[in-house]
Amino acid sequence: MVYLAIALVIYYTLHSVLAADFVKSLVLRNIPPHTYRLIYVLLAVVLLFIPVKYYLLAPDNLIAESGLFGRLIFFTLTIISLRISALSFKKVSLTQFLGLRSYSSTRLVVTGVFQFVRHPLYLSVMLILTGWCIAVPSQRNLMLLTITLAYIFIGYTWEEQKLIQEFGEDYKKYKNQVPALLPVDWKGFLKYVFAA
Repeated sequence: MVYLAIALVIYYTLHSVLAADFVKSLVLRNIPPHTYRLIYVLLAVVLLFIPVKYYLLAPDNLIAESGLFGRLIFFTLTIISLRISALSFKKVSLTQFLGLRSYSSTRLVVTGVFQFVRHPLYLSVMLILTGWCIAVPSQRNLMLLTITLAYIFIGYTWEEQKLIQEFGEDYKKYKNQVPALLPVDWKGFLKYVFAA
């Protein structure tokens, strides 16, 4: 279980360091930005196999039984999460996000799912892992959820510093109007997620 925690912390640390401006500035001297993004995404996927390996090797000590109800919650949260992700990529190009093509323009997106939360993809991850932890309430799943939530809170804080540098007052205004991860109006949010 300790190896899983170490693997997750190392993975999330590398994920953040490789996205840091000082690393990008060193690498971008030699390659175009979208190529760096593609390499970053590929590294993130390949390196993810290390914590996945330790997750699969960690003992699955159940804390409680969740039964059908837990599985239904997981299924529901997964559907919501997938819809949120799909709606996010309606406003942000998936091919640009993956580094398959360069960014044509940089604009602050504040419509669609982004009108409810500033970081919908982080919310998606939180929902899936919370649902998984409810469906299979084990020590390793609780560890995965806890470390990932810590990373999300640290990661979005760092990411927002970059967004403020990039978009200035527009982002500060957006930040004051829209919550980071959890929508204020859940009913309106869910209605939008399933109606859009």
